[in-house]
Amino acid sequence: AKLRDQARMKYAAAMASMREMGYLAVGLGKSEIKSDLFATLASYGLQKEQRPFTLAANAVGVIDGKPVPRETHFKVDSDRRPMVEALEVATVGKVPVGVGGVVGRALSEASKEGKWDSGLDFPDAQKSVRGILKALADHPTKPELKVLLFQGPSGDAELVAKFDTGFDVIVSSTDETNPPMVPAKVGNTLVVHTGTRGQYVGVVGAFKKPGGGFDLHYQLVPMTEAFLTPGTDADAYKANKVLPILQE
Repeated sequence: AKLRDQARMKYAAAMASMREMGYLAVGLGKSEIKSDLFATLASYGLQKEQRPFTLAANAVGVIDGKPVPRETHFKVDSDRRPMVEALEVATVGKVPVGVGGVVGRALSEASKEGKWDSGLDFPDAQKSVRGILKALADHPTKPELKVLLFQGPSGDAELVAKFDTGFDVIVSSTDETNPPMVPAKVGNTLVVHTGTRGQYVGVVGAFKKPGGGFDLHYQLVPMTEAFLTPGTDADAYKANKVLPILQE
């Protein structure tokens, strides 16, 4: 129980840190599914609706063997969004960005085989992917840059890019500690994966092309001591909003 409590504290601190860094959304993945999902989500998102939102469009609840829609199963109250959402849209700089999330078949089957959580299921990822693309196309903000957070191996993410075109970037989860430095390019879609344990940050630079669309460039950045906040500890705490979160 103590290890589980510690893990939730780390989760809440990581989510709060990403909020301060401007992250819009995170994908729902293996760690959350295995760790009592509702309690984990509640440690950050129960008291206040705030970014980063957790995305898994094909997440459903299972009660007495029957599926419960995501919008109902993860609803806290009528005035707030569900704790697990399908997508998030925001304007970054001057560019409307749409982010969606799904759990792929491989992770869904692993969850069932490992009996991680009998109260959850993740059916028909492909249908949900197409639902995300339609919702982004119909969104009043009209996102120009479309990103999919895909929980599953990179080979499956590349199949998504092949058959469901429309995303500029697909971020794939992977168990690799040292992910490839060069992303896969499937049609006009970059498929990237950044490894595990927060050792790397994947950075996509999106440059508008005169005729429309984006010229995309990718860099996998290792989180080394080069990124330590300079100056004394006191200087660092004043300059870096994440350090007080970690200390707390």
